[in-house]
Amino acid sequence: MEPVRFMSQGVELAGDLWRPPSTPRGALVLCQGFGLIKAIWMPEIARHVAQAGYLALTFDFRRFGLSGGHPRRRLLPREQIDDLKAAVGFLAAEPSTPQHRIAALGLSFGGSIALAAAAEDPRIAALVAVASPMDCARQFRLGPGFDAFMERARRARADFDATGALAPMSTLRMMARDPAMVDRLQQAADACPAWTPDFSFESMVDIVAFCPEAAAHLIAPRPALWIYGRDDALVPLSEGQAAFDRAREPKAIHILDNIGHSDIHGGEAMQWVIDDALDWLDANIAGQGPPMAPEQGPTTRSAP
Repeated sequence: MEPVRFMSQGVELAGDLWRPPSTPRGALVLCQGFGLIKAIWMPEIARHVAQAGYLALTFDFRRFGLSGGHPRRRLLPREQIDDLKAAVGFLAAEPSTPQHRIAALGLSFGGSIALAAAAEDPRIAALVAVASPMDCARQFRLGPGFDAFMERARRARADFDATGALAPMSTLRMMARDPAMVDRLQQAADACPAWTPDFSFESMVDIVAFCPEAAAHLIAPRPALWIYGRDDALVPLSEGQAAFDRAREPKAIHILDNIGHSDIHGGEAMQWVIDDALDWLDANIAGQGPPMAPEQGPTTRSAP
């Protein structure tokens, strides 16, 4: 693993470059989920991806982790899209990167960002979104008291605009309807004192307005894959299905039995999900198998 630095709109971003043991057959930018940093779960994924023969880049979005940007922990989708595009530019300039074989793979909210970036940046040759919200207003309306919650968020934005003051919002509270995911996040926070599981409350104004699904049709003719767990209590399968229906061929959606949201963030289930994505990428950008035929509906897979 090599620590790297690159710029995004004048902000220095911190990344880690993971090289495979031989000539890369493709390159992957890996995007972590909501308010997370590259030190949490991503090293395990990047190591697995590199061992499978891909060059992998992890990085912290601006205002988070080791990257620059102030005030800290403002989570603005537009900024994160631009940061991902800057990461793609860094990989494209890396001499060992196979050109036209850079893919973006995102977990949870990272997949939302990856879709939006792929719709704008033709250098992204393929997209993999894993358990990702595709319409944030629709997603957050699943929680109780949405309208009152958003009214408080708008007041927090007005306070920030007037005074620069930021009020924190607990990431754990945002995930409350999925206790298994809350537990996994708490374990991550305990293991990584550098990470605080919160973000600026006023960011919700921008987050709820974010609808990557609206751009799903712009990815073609590049291939796109959505992977969702049937037992996901946080981001339902219907989120992936809606974006899949809107996208154009070539596209695929894999539905994983017995997989919940917390499962994709650690252990054997996470490795199985990543292997599923890598098998698909092998066929669709790395030339290691037959290219994807048009898929008329979802493919269901059972976790081992």
